[in-house]
Amino acid sequence: MCTPAEEAAEDVELTRPPACLDNEFVVHDDVLAEILADLTLLDSARQRTTRYVTFAHLHSAGFCEEQLEGYRHAFAKLINHLSLAPTIRVPEAIDEARTIYRIDLVDYGWTADTWAQITAADPYAIAFRSDDARKIQQAAEVELFSVKGDWFIEAASRPPLYHTVLGIPGTRAELESDLGVDVEANLAEEVVSDTDEVLRAGFRDSKVSRSNRVIERHQLPSAGYRAYWLSYDFADNEGDKDILNRPLDFVEDGGEIIFTLPNGLQGYMIVNAAGARLDRAPIDIVHDSEVAEEPEVINGLSCMSCHSEGMRPATDQVRGHVDDNIAVFDDVVRQQVARLYAPQDEFDRAQQRDIETFAASLAQSGAAVRVGGYEPVMAAHIAFDLDVDLRRAAAEFGLSETELLKNLNRLEPLLGLDRSPVSRDTFENGFAAAACVLKLGSTRECPEGIDPG
Repeated sequence: MCTPAEEAAEDVELTRPPACLDNEFVVHDDVLAEILADLTLLDSARQRTTRYVTFAHLHSAGFCEEQLEGYRHAFAKLINHLSLAPTIRVPEAIDEARTIYRIDLVDYGWTADTWAQITAADPYAIAFRSDDARKIQQAAEVELFSVKGDWFIEAASRPPLYHTVLGIPGTRAELESDLGVDVEANLAEEVVSDTDEVLRAGFRDSKVSRSNRVIERHQLPSAGYRAYWLSYDFADNEGDKDILNRPLDFVEDGGEIIFTLPNGLQGYMIVNAAGARLDRAPIDIVHDSEVAEEPEVINGLSCMSCHSEGMRPATDQVRGHVDDNIAVFDDVVRQQVARLYAPQDEFDRAQQRDIETFAASLAQSGAAVRVGGYEPVMAAHIAFDLDVDLRRAAAEFGLSETELLKNLNRLEPLLGLDRSPVSRDTFENGFAAAACVLKLGSTRECPEGIDPG
């Protein structure tokens, strides 16, 4: 059952045009003053590991409080989905409007290098040169100490940044080694000894796979609550891809991996038949049937959306099929299938334990299950890709609309923005150069900055 906060979040449309146009405009200097005041309260060691994520530009753009709340849900969920630490940590707002959030890298098992890789990927990064900015940079010992929250949600929920932050390696074999799970050894032991360390289910119909699918659970040795789930996906149901007739020696075309993070949420990986990591799954093998705007399965983003409540219940069809076809399968195959493909009640209990682990951790994050009809991170992703109008552009530059209009004829990629919105890609590609012209600070287009005089 939804809590009142979850019910409210369900009604929020992040894609709805901003309607609170009388919001007080927040300039960069205001944000920097808030950050400096907060950082000053921390000891020197904590200052060096503290960073900030801001949504002040969305407030300036006219987003109403309930829409900002939707972004807060997405941020609280995503950052914990990217955590390597054993505890759920809810980011803390430092301003009255709750648009600037403090995070400690240590809380998420991140390092200074993790943050450096995040900011290196940020096309909106500006190294400010005001007195307050320099004091922050000196205390935190980093030039880029903040990122925009909606960009962070968009970028860190998808490859390559998703893989980078969570440390997802290049192959399934490497991931299994990192997690301490030996799939082949577990399978070999299971079909001989029936240890229940591996639980498998196979079925013809899946909302994700276009053909039949097999999923199996392995227990991670590091903690009793942590699981490693592996799916075997197929391009068709013929020959050695027919799991009903080849339940033990099928040949898959790829797979998806879900593993329990130390904090109880989930990490994800997509692999091809050789076990190499993929950013996106082949659309002819799997697809997202629930999100029309994003049918392609993107690692991280699509997985969080599909598994918004943890593991999805599955019903095995293989065990019953083999039992019903004694003339087709010999005693050895039937016995091995019975040991590997778990009885439904046993499989259900294991899934339910994992579902409860995920649900408990999600509840600790404070994030709603859905925002505006979507999983929160997916909702923010869909909204981020919308066109950028004049007010939104001004807010992202930290300028008033009047100030941006005065300079618009010098911003070549954004010419015409006063007449009609530009695509997000156009705005993003032109942002760093425009920030240089506007003399906001140093960007990748002007690393040394431009003299404001």
